[in-house]
Amino acid sequence: MSRRAMRTALWPWAIWCLITLGACTSASSGARGSVAESLAIPPWTATGPRVLVSSREARVIFPPDTATTWGWAAEPDSAHRGHHSWSFIVAGSIRTRSVSLEVVSGPEGRTFPSLAAVVAAAYTRECGHYACTTPPPLATGAVDAGRVIIVIRDTALIAEMFRLRPATGTLRHWTPLQPDGAEVSVPIEYVAPEIPYPDSTVLARVDRDRREYVRRTSIIRRDLGPGVADRWITVGDTIRLWIEEVACRGSSCLHGDWGITPDSGWRISDTNVASLIDEPPPRRGQIVIRPAVGQAAAFAVAHRLGRATVRVAGLRSEIDTMPVREPAARALDGEIVVTLPIARVHIQPRLDTIRVGAIVNFRAIVTDVAGNVLDGAPVVVRAIEDDGRTSYPVGPRDFDFRAPGRRTLIASFGGRTDSLSVIVVPPDASP
Repeated sequence: MSRRAMRTALWPWAIWCLITLGACTSASSGARGSVAESLAIPPWTATGPRVLVSSREARVIFPPDTATTWGWAAEPDSAHRGHHSWSFIVAGSIRTRSVSLEVVSGPEGRTFPSLAAVVAAAYTRECGHYACTTPPPLATGAVDAGRVIIVIRDTALIAEMFRLRPATGTLRHWTPLQPDGAEVSVPIEYVAPEIPYPDSTVLARVDRDRREYVRRTSIIRRDLGPGVADRWITVGDTIRLWIEEVACRGSSCLHGDWGITPDSGWRISDTNVASLIDEPPPRRGQIVIRPAVGQAAAFAVAHRLGRATVRVAGLRSEIDTMPVREPAARALDGEIVVTLPIARVHIQPRLDTIRVGAIVNFRAIVTDVAGNVLDGAPVVVRAIEDDGRTSYPVGPRDFDFRAPGRRTLIASFGGRTDSLSVIVVPPDASP
């Protein structure tokens, strides 16, 4: 099997792997108070963790907490924040779910007189697949005999988490002294009134619910490559055009051109400006690699100054069979702009000092070798902090300077680059 055929065959599985990842939803519910009598834990001999599940209630019992102090010191310059957290994670019937007790703060210090005080200050957090909602409290927290307990009484959540009777779940515990956390796999004990074993009717319903969840939360799209800036070319240039498919769940995406076939082929609106060919013209000593049969790719050759629209239609591939909220586009358009060679990129205005709080509109002016200003050129402008660690593309826009220090602006287009170094000073600094 060729590499391309293998990728095409594995594409549906890759999508499924993507949608089985977890993400988090916060619910600001106060987990307050001590253990009520209704939460009394049955006697056991071991001191290890336990997970007890019935159709009405789930109790996640953590091992005894051996700490003698709780809280964290102030660390205003640290990227780490004080954090106490207890979490339970399980492969639910539709998606991976987790329920946590969280105490998170900023750089300021905080101390607690007891473990019960930590839990009383915690909020509950319910996690699923990239969804962000603020439901009512789905769980409560308590402490009994030095053990943190998460109690879930939301029957709908219990049904989704345990409908297929998973055998194990995962417990995680984070502390300020152990910011990476510790986790352990724990067997799930099913107690009366028990969740029944899933029969064929339940399994069919789960399969239907999973497909509906995937359809409702998945986004699949097709994009024309390269990006807009790379489709500004000069006379004689040759660029490769292609179709990229993107399958997204939340902030996680898979990219590829997995077996796309353009039934109607590629077209261009003005062949005098640019023409389309199946393969690039060979250069001396160059080995030409031809696109595979059916590959959604072509090459555009620029002939004269102007603009032309390229279109590819009849697109289809394996992702068209996936359950999604909206189908992927079957046709795409993009503009190719042919210019003279770029002579200069120039950032304006040329400032060297800016006060904190100032908002300045920096823009980049692009001129070609004939001195023409290219309006609308898609220039990328970046701002780099003085430590060199923070760089972000922002494009032509207002820059909001909120902290003192050195900033370096860099603008690039058509192989030309300009930079500008500015010093941001406190608002009360002397001129």
